[in-house]
Amino acid sequence: FDQVAQATTERIYEEFRTHDGAPIFALVRIFRFSRREQVPRAWQISAAPEEVLLSLAGSYGDQPAWRNPQQSQHHKVIPLSTQATAMMQEAFRQLGMLPQFNARSEAVHQLTSADLYRFYVPEALGSPFIPDQEQFVKPYGIRSVVGMGSQFVSGNAYMLIAFSHIFISDQQSRNFTALAPFVATLLAVYDAKVPLWSF
Repeated sequence: FDQVAQATTERIYEEFRTHDGAPIFALVRIFRFSRREQVPRAWQISAAPEEVLLSLAGSYGDQPAWRNPQQSQHHKVIPLSTQATAMMQEAFRQLGMLPQFNARSEAVHQLTSADLYRFYVPEALGSPFIPDQEQFVKPYGIRSVVGMGSQFVSGNAYMLIAFSHIFISDQQSRNFTALAPFVATLLAVYDAKVPLWSF
């Protein structure tokens, strides 16, 4: 799963470019909703077995350190009950994910509208949903944030977040998140081995 997530973030970073060839995105990341036993041993943190964790499965961006999830300083594993940031909470809201996300129950609402695949912050600068203004937004020129996410058959879920150098309009964000079903299908193949059909 992590290898496919990493390849997906790199492909999105490399393929989406401006007319002059510059990358549109400064950073693209894929997170996976995990239980403690699903997190790599080297990343294990103190958490209750039922705690839902957000683990960084793929990362690619302008800076070399952003191209390896293992080099992430603060986002490798995030306990949702205690450390979910304002951006993550807003993403959960826009994506239709249950606030009481529980590993033992259904993780995500049934997504019936294309909008429920989409996370969108048009202006990152000054946004209360993008808290790392001084260390990230301002120095790296982050303009907009777009994302997508959904649930797998297994009950796990993923969330992709991309930070752009250019302003992304509402319609452009919808065009981008039209990729959501394809990204979800690709990742689902490498999610927990749950049979799609039983006879």
